[in-house]
Parts: sequence; C-alpha cells; structure tokens
Amino acid sequence: MSALLEQLTRRQLLWHGNSQQAAYQAVTSGYAELDKQLAGGLPANGLIEIQTEQGIGELRLLLPYLQQQHLDGRLLVMISPPADPCADMLAGAGINLAQLLVISVKNNKEALWAAEQCLQSGCVAAVLMWQVLLRLAQARRLQLAAEQGNAS
Repeated sequence: MSALLEQLTRRQLLWHGNSQQAAYQAVTSGYAELDKQLAGGLPANGLIEIQTEQGIGELRLLLPYLQQQHLDGRLLVMISPPADPCADMLAGAGINLAQLLVISVKNNKEALWAAEQCLQSGCVAAVLMWQVLLRLAQARRLQLAAEQGNAS
C-alpha cells in the first residue's frame, strides 16, 4: 500500500468496501432466481441501488421485499416517486397504506436530506428514492443512516 493510502487509512479518511465483513442478513426478494444470484436475497438493512428506466416496474419488483420489511409496523417512505403510487396495487400486495408516507421535494439535495433523516430515525422500514445520480459519498451517508436506523 502506498504511503498516502496508509496515511488516509490510519486517519480513517479512506473507506474500503470489503473492510467490514459483517454477517449478511438477507430478506427474500420474492423471486427465487434473483435470491439465488443475491446470496439469499436483498439485504435486511442498508442501501439497495437499482439502476433502471423509471416506470418499468421497479416498484412491482420490490413489492414482496417491501411487504416483509413492513411487517414490523414501521413506515414505508417514498421520496418524489415519478408518478403517484397506485394505492390498489400496494394494498393488494399487503402494504398498509396508513403506514405509507409519500414525500415531495423540490430538488436532489432535499431528497437526500429527507432520505437520511427517515433512514436514521428508527421508525422507517424502507425508503424508496428516485435519484438520477448518487455520488459515492452520498451513498455512504445513506448506508450509514440505514444501518443506524435498521432500515433499507
């Protein structure tokens, strides 16, 4: 390791993605083939990033996972979804609409702030945020907030 990398590591200014080998707690995605590829399913808490075109079923893909995360009575939060969520579809999937919070924000900065606050609060099971670009530092902050609040 170079002297600069050693110095940054010692000062805890460098984060290694593989440096923390915590036990992976998976929650089934509801799709056996996907679970097989993901070592048992999606993470029970932490950051999940899905890169796709908006409006092609990303919410439907996550419904089985969200339903399980939602069983403990904590809130599900959607931050600036690209369209109004379909209440009939969500209720049909077992989502308690009384525990669904939809937040509208003006810009990406507000979306990130709202997501971080929700994730670290401890009263939210999952936050869905439609973000065009997520920088590494932003992703890391959300990951830490999710770990603190035991959310995803």
